Amino acid sequence: MPSAVHPMSQAGVPAPAPARVTAANWQFAPHSRWGFCNVRRVLPTARVGRGAGPAHRFAEQRSDLSALPVPLPGGARQALAQVLDDSCTDGFLVLHRGRIVYERYSGELRPDQTHIIMSVSKSLIGSLIGILAERGVLDLARPAGH
Repeated sequence: MPSAVHPMSQAGVPAPAPARVTAANWQFAPHSRWGFCNVRRVLPTARVGRGAGPAHRFAEQRSDLSALPVPLPGGARQALAQVLDDSCTDGFLVLHRGRIVYERYSGELRPDQTHIIMSVSKSLIGSLIGILAERGVLDLARPAGH
């Protein structure tokens, strides 16, 4: 069982040295930068495997989108990199036509580690259900337990 208190390891977070990430604060800034990448060290979790077989390798067609202007409320525009920094986005990936175009990690996140996805799960499951229903693999009229 994970312990309830862990020292913050996120460099640059404006928290005093005695700051700790706990089961009560791990999902709130500034603790969330560390907590989202280390939730297993704060709360009981279960690892869900990706299944058998090799992982899919996406083709790459990289482009530096850091300076891409992003529309903001009120009509202003800001560079994508700044928007990601300002929103404390840990990981960001652009996949276009089956190719990785842009990929960026910050905070505690690295390409080879896990990160909690919370409500993103609903979007992924919804997309998967739509794909399977369109292919005729999933019958939407059947109960979920089927």
